[in-house]
Amino acid sequence: MAGERTGRSFETQRLVPPGSQHTRAYDGYEGSFDGRGAAVGAFSLLGSDHVSYGATSSRNAKDPRDITPPWPPSVAIPVVASTSNKLSNWQTFYHLLSFITGTGMLCLPLALVEINWYGVLLLIAAAVVSAYTSKLLVDALEAVRWLRGTSVSYSDLGHECFGAAGKLVTSVLVHASFLILSTGYLTLASWCLVDVLGLQYGTVMMLVAVCVWFQVLVPSLKALAVLSAVNVAFSFWVESVILGDAMYPLKQIALEHSDFVFVTPDLSNVTMMGKLSYTFSLLLGGLFGHSIIPTLYDAMEDPNQCSSVVARTKLGATAILYLPICCVTYAVYGATLQAPVFFNMRNVVVRNVAIVLYSIHLLLSYAITLFPLQRAFERWIVQPPSGSGHNSPVEAAAAAGELPFVTSSPTLQSDQEGRRGGVETTARVFCRSILVLITLLLGYFTAPSTIDVFAWMLVPTALLAIVLPCVFYWHLCGEDATRTDRVASVVISMVAIVTACWSLAVIVECYPPKRKAMDAIASVKNYLEKIISDPQLEGMKALLLDADTKSVISMVMSQSHILQREVFLVEQLDATHEPMLHLKAAVFVRPTARNVELLRRELKSPKYGRYHLFFSNILPVEALEKLAEADEKEVVMQIQEYYADYLAVNDSLYDFGLHNSIQLSVRMPTASPGGALLSTATAGVLTTDPVDKTKMTPPQLFQRSVEGLLSVLLSMKKKPTIRYAKGSEVAEKLAREVSARMQLEQDGLFDFRRPEVAPLVYVLDRKDDPVTPLLTQWCYQAMVHELLGLHENRVDLRDAPNVRKDMTELVLSTTSDDFFAQQVHANFGDLGMAVKQLVDKYQSQTQTHENIQSIDDMQRFLENYPAFRSQSVTVSKHVTLMGELARRVEVDGLMDVSQLEQELACGDDHNTHFRDVVAKLKDAQVKPLNKLRLAILYALRYETHSSVQLKTVKELLAAPHGGGLSADRVALIDAFLKFGGQKARQGDLYGDRAGLKKFMRAVTQGVQGVPNVYAQHVPPLAKKLEVILKGQLLDQEFGVVNGGAGATTSTDLSGSNGVKRVRDVIVFVCGGVTFEEAMKVAELNQKAASSNSGQRILLGGSRIHNSTSFLEEVAAAYNLAPLHGHGGANANWNYDGKKL
Repeated sequence: MAGERTGRSFETQRLVPPGSQHTRAYDGYEGSFDGRGAAVGAFSLLGSDHVSYGATSSRNAKDPRDITPPWPPSVAIPVVASTSNKLSNWQTFYHLLSFITGTGMLCLPLALVEINWYGVLLLIAAAVVSAYTSKLLVDALEAVRWLRGTSVSYSDLGHECFGAAGKLVTSVLVHASFLILSTGYLTLASWCLVDVLGLQYGTVMMLVAVCVWFQVLVPSLKALAVLSAVNVAFSFWVESVILGDAMYPLKQIALEHSDFVFVTPDLSNVTMMGKLSYTFSLLLGGLFGHSIIPTLYDAMEDPNQCSSVVARTKLGATAILYLPICCVTYAVYGATLQAPVFFNMRNVVVRNVAIVLYSIHLLLSYAITLFPLQRAFERWIVQPPSGSGHNSPVEAAAAAGELPFVTSSPTLQSDQEGRRGGVETTARVFCRSILVLITLLLGYFTAPSTIDVFAWMLVPTALLAIVLPCVFYWHLCGEDATRTDRVASVVISMVAIVTACWSLAVIVECYPPKRKAMDAIASVKNYLEKIISDPQLEGMKALLLDADTKSVISMVMSQSHILQREVFLVEQLDATHEPMLHLKAAVFVRPTARNVELLRRELKSPKYGRYHLFFSNILPVEALEKLAEADEKEVVMQIQEYYADYLAVNDSLYDFGLHNSIQLSVRMPTASPGGALLSTATAGVLTTDPVDKTKMTPPQLFQRSVEGLLSVLLSMKKKPTIRYAKGSEVAEKLAREVSARMQLEQDGLFDFRRPEVAPLVYVLDRKDDPVTPLLTQWCYQAMVHELLGLHENRVDLRDAPNVRKDMTELVLSTTSDDFFAQQVHANFGDLGMAVKQLVDKYQSQTQTHENIQSIDDMQRFLENYPAFRSQSVTVSKHVTLMGELARRVEVDGLMDVSQLEQELACGDDHNTHFRDVVAKLKDAQVKPLNKLRLAILYALRYETHSSVQLKTVKELLAAPHGGGLSADRVALIDAFLKFGGQKARQGDLYGDRAGLKKFMRAVTQGVQGVPNVYAQHVPPLAKKLEVILKGQLLDQEFGVVNGGAGATTSTDLSGSNGVKRVRDVIVFVCGGVTFEEAMKVAELNQKAASSNSGQRILLGGSRIHNSTSFLEEVAAAYNLAPLHGHGGANANWNYDGKKL
């Protein structure tokens, strides 16, 4: 340090009691002590006695070994010991690089994903700032060591600047960072190995514990340098594997992998400045090595070289390790980049190799990270505290014969003579083992929440890496510092404080990160965003689809949104078009034989410059080979599997859009030759779907159902236990098919991280509940579908009277219509009030816009016009729908019809019900379709009743003064009894309607009022799901595929059997679902969310039924004449709608 220090008093710690001089060696440092000397452990947390020394007058002194401070003669100056245990520059480099690369490789992908290529510039800036503040920290250490003539720790800097409080705060900050980082490394390594080994997390933690315990036997930093050198080699090996896989020719399938536990906050709604601040703190975490610098500084042979070594290490790591990984991986993977990077790898063998290498790297980083904390802890236990005499607590226990496994007197005597004995060695190993055990317990009991702590460590990281080095430097070296250093330290500190505060605000807003709930819309939309936002597709592009994927996209994404992503053209793959070689083509299709053949033709005569192929389901290897053969001009840039092979209707509702799937419940297709199941026999073979989806054969319907359910599981990243409805052949076969396909798929496609309680898939059969689809619905979405027809989020009003031409085809989607999203499950009465409020709000805004009297008013009107226009369309749409629904309710007399339907579904009074049904059959105002539904409901309810009058009901339906229906229509009654009658269905469809339950229902209706009359019915599915969410397994009703984990008795979470509640339940109904069931599932999900239970249900089926489509499919299954053109007012008899 240049310059002269005068008139300042410095305090030092005296950790050695007064008495005769003696020496004690720690990692090669040998100090001489007496009553005024001091020897400071690297990370001591002890309280200290302070001795005030006079002013010093030495100039230009860099090393205490080169000077003799003007202390009193009685003070002995520490004698420099042999450097045999000191660290060379290379060993220091190994330690520091091993320390910083553990977090560095985690932070890099996360930073780039948040702010794109700006992350590279921030990485360079973070490296420069980190290197510069490291130099300031070393200067501060030299200043204190020059004044004290002894080793200096980070906490000593805090003591010199702010006294005892500064020492305490700095010590806690440094030691907490060591503990959290080391625990995090264990957790990350364990989770990585869980995916590779396929073992439970606790088992892997036990294996990891055995591996890391041996590091407690490492005696010194010099010996530990061997492990750090090996770790540096692993860093470069991991980098080589990552870069090699990224730059490998992309003529292979990129597989989806499980979500890693390194969760990050959702910054989608955070401003750019917030993202930059968070990312800068994140990158500083990757280069964070300041807390270990004092340890390395004191252990170096030449501490004067510390600044140079640290700067070269950090800048070198950035140039050689970080920048290549950043640039290459982000250029290849783009927005799909995951953390750690190896989850993007397409080859499972390469990925597993990278995971193993990275896990070893983390465990080696754990060794150097925990070492300083172990030394601090062992010195606190083993080293005698000041003023306590010669004996430490360990030595005193040994002398008293209270220390097990060691002899007391001889060992203690030998240790006091200068040699480490069994007592001290045993105590040191014991202390280190305690810390290892603490990190293991923290990692086991708090994982994966331990990983969340990394986010909260961003602010302490910024303090330790930037603010405190600048503050210490300014306080200790400010008088001698150049103007540049003073200004730079102030500016950097201010930037760091602002960045840390902004990062903290982001973390508080976004953490704790919510567990990713199963969301059909979000999952499909995420896949589509990956396609149209792929960095390799940057610029103008064309999007080629098939009929299925066109429907998938239209359900979750608007055309305007697609245009915003520079999609110049959207057309079907089989359409003819002119060559446009200047455009890139993103192809998103199902992996069917027809689509693969169309792609082969396209690749042989390409119309676009480059092709990026995305398949919505698993692509067989043979199809990949065919595409490779056809790509003679090498225009295919990538092939990906994005599992969006289903229609996402609501966030908790999906379907496959399959027509006539009811026939699978009536006549299940036979097994293929050899006895193999249908889907398993064709696993790895392309699907042969017909062009007309309404003419699929039973085997094709079955195959499509299996593939769709596999796509759902892959998109939700679930490997579940599969249960099926007993007594249903199609449900059992479908469950076994899905399970078999999961086992047959290679490359670890379903090797997702297994939670403590496995997800459940329930495969049900529509025949077990034929009542729900026949009922009139009174909630918005269900009512529109029942009365007007809602097909792929579109309503066709061309046949409705008094509807404007621009309102004949309406889009009704929760993703693009906020009002509909809020009122999707609102009942008819509440919906009328909500529409009225919407109109009133629009009218008030219209009056405001009409009052334009100045230029400013006009400017405000033009600024708000897009939103005003959008609101105008929304109001017109919902007013039109509400008006048509009200008209249909009045014209069809649905109030009275629906009340009788509810009584038939929920009540038990044959004579009354028969009388009411006969009256409705004779009522000319009741539509024939509604009469048929009432007759079927009566037949199902009283099929086995002794007084049932089915013959009378059928005669009335066929009579001209009754329904006037044809023989095929009347035959539907018998068809429904065969399909879902008491002999065909399983379970108790109607339940106990007598006694107390009947009385309570009547009381409830009386209290709640008339509107409840139209919502008495609760689907049996909802009742079963309520029981399942409580932890009961319903083994009497459901079988388990492959003898899955199921208890023989039903117990709650707190039950004696310890059966824990399932968190994720996926339901698939063969034959179709209804919006009423979807509404009940949404209510259960809302209830679970409000109670923070973390439970979630995802409901799906072959299609979404209204009463007409259900009648049509049952008629087709029993070879009855189609229903088109009879008995209905409009599209109710023709369910086919328009596509995008």
